[in-house]
Amino acid sequence: HHSPATPRRRAVITLPRTGHLLRSAALACALLAAGPSPTAAAAAPAADRIQTFRNAATSACLDDSEYGVRTYTCLGNDHQRWNVHRWADGTRELRNVRTGRCLTDYPAGSVGPHACDKAKDQSWIVHRYPDGAVELKNQQTGLCLDDSPAHHLRTFPCGSHADKSPYQTWH
Repeated sequence: HHSPATPRRRAVITLPRTGHLLRSAALACALLAAGPSPTAAAAAPAADRIQTFRNAATSACLDDSEYGVRTYTCLGNDHQRWNVHRWADGTRELRNVRTGRCLTDYPAGSVGPHACDKAKDQSWIVHRYPDGAVELKNQQTGLCLDDSPAHHLRTFPCGSHADKSPYQTWH
């Protein structure tokens, strides 16, 4: 315990002069803290996103489970979460978080799960509406992901963007 009259001593630590090495380390730390340059950030591919897809007409969510791909009451679980990967051409692959299978458009408008293989029947063209909703059009077939009470989940000829069919609109 120091009395008020007793001055405190300051500890002084003298470091050896490291010159160039210390300046280089400081510069490296400053660059890392600043983050990537705008050029590097622009060149990097967009990160995958985890999303759910709720149909505007049915309010059901795109789901993949032991029952296959379907729409089902939205529960927010991994069966209804999709890893959306953007390919270099701008199309998207939708890989289910729980099953690891990809949303695939089969002949005659049926849609289902399949092992992901980067094929065009698993590649979806996204049209984004001003309100953030999307239309998903298959790259191979040109058909849109469609859900309705009468026909359930399928792919079907795309409506016009001006009409914004609720059966082909996903939030």
